[in-house]
Amino acid sequence: MKQFLFLMILLFGKFAYADGLDEIRIYVNQKLVATTYEGASQTLELNVSVGDTLKFEISTDWGGTEHASISVFEHQSSEKIQELTRTVTEVNFWQVVTPGLLDSEMLYVFNFNPQVNRTWKFARIVLKS
Repeated sequence: MKQFLFLMILLFGKFAYADGLDEIRIYVNQKLVATTYEGASQTLELNVSVGDTLKFEISTDWGGTEHASISVFEHQSSEKIQELTRTVTEVNFWQVVTPGLLDSEMLYVFNFNPQVNRTWKFARIVLKS
């Protein structure tokens, strides 16, 4: 009986989201360049130009992404340089490459719903011109 109760807590409790089934797909100009799964992180070197668009598409099996965001940090200094908010109808985040982002290395962190109070460092991306 204790095992059953423990299983129910895992399946329906506060930590049920940490199952590794969530994924983030990363696109450059609508072309898929990488997919990472919850708990994993990728290092990517992307050749981009000013005006190119990065898209981060989130798929979760638990929902609760209404107030989710992606924080972008400068990798060496850990200075937060941008906060990406999701689109209204989908769990997509967009970032347009500006001259200040070229030839930089950034850490991308997915912020789950604030009620969950959990983050996922899903990618370190180097934008090369």
